[in-house]
Amino acid sequence: MIKVVSYKDLVLNTMLDTIRRERRYTIDNRDIMNYEEVISEIIKYNELDITLGALTNGREFMKEMDKYTYLSECGENQVYTLLPWISEEELEDVVKNTIFPPQDMKRITEVTKDYLRFSRDNFELYNLRKIESRVNYSAKENIEKSIKSLECSLSSEKQKLQKVKTKMKIGE
Repeated sequence: MIKVVSYKDLVLNTMLDTIRRERRYTIDNRDIMNYEEVISEIIKYNELDITLGALTNGREFMKEMDKYTYLSECGENQVYTLLPWISEEELEDVVKNTIFPPQDMKRITEVTKDYLRFSRDNFELYNLRKIESRVNYSAKENIEKSIKSLECSLSSEKQKLQKVKTKMKIGE
């Protein structure tokens, strides 16, 4: 029976491999295509019953990806940045056994290190890291705003509760 790897799993495996190889948390279409090419060669060379799926349902794909990545676009290029609160270990748990068993993934990373070492120039890497930095900064700002809003709501609710207790003549 042929195992079909979803496009979401391909993207997330690309992300994990890139993190392991380069400590880079932002990938784009080129990274995905390069990774897919190496994985396809491994599958072909080892005559494995695995096929890599294509993107079939964009809406469902985006819904799944939103749990793990922030999607941005640079021209026609889609860029995926791992959400800053998702750890490498959490991502590893998500992609475990989606292409190869965990014990094989370390060997796969060694292969991709060799084949993908010079696949990007410094300017491209700089731009991808800049996107990552903007996404992380924006997430930090949004979380801080959310916390302040929640703190205000909490304070307001505590005041209401105290007024209710006073009205009911209930002590602390």
